[in-house]
Amino acid sequence: MNNSTRNGNNPVVASNTSWSPEEAACIRLCVDMVHGVDLRDYERTIATFTSDALLVAPGKQVNGHEGLRSFLSARPVDILTRHCCSNFRIDFHDARSASGSCYVVCFKAKMVDGADLPVQTPAPTVGEYHDQFVLTTDGWRIHRREIRLLFAPL
Repeated sequence: MNNSTRNGNNPVVASNTSWSPEEAACIRLCVDMVHGVDLRDYERTIATFTSDALLVAPGKQVNGHEGLRSFLSARPVDILTRHCCSNFRIDFHDARSASGSCYVVCFKAKMVDGADLPVQTPAPTVGEYHDQFVLTTDGWRIHRREIRLLFAPL
């Protein structure tokens, strides 16, 4: 089995790990969330959250799916991003709730019309995501995400 193998709705995040299926599901939410942001597939991003979710970012709080939709649709269309997540840690409180964190490195660049890839970028932003996960009828979802920035470009 390789890293991209899927089994129905249960994606395999990585092979040869000691992650439980529940841990893998929560990690996959983190990956799907940023992948949706980077590809501007905002409905995919929103689907990783509960309908009453809270996103806490520096200087702002966003509530629920409609708040997330409004927040994401306000992103500048000429900015290209790639979020790289690592160092996942998931702790289960009971069968239906967990908390977790991961490190995130975000590369961001302004796209110029007609510019070829790769684009020139400033230093990346480095931070952490701190999440609360809940098991819903649709599977695990992010109920609360706090974004903590640690390093910003000079």
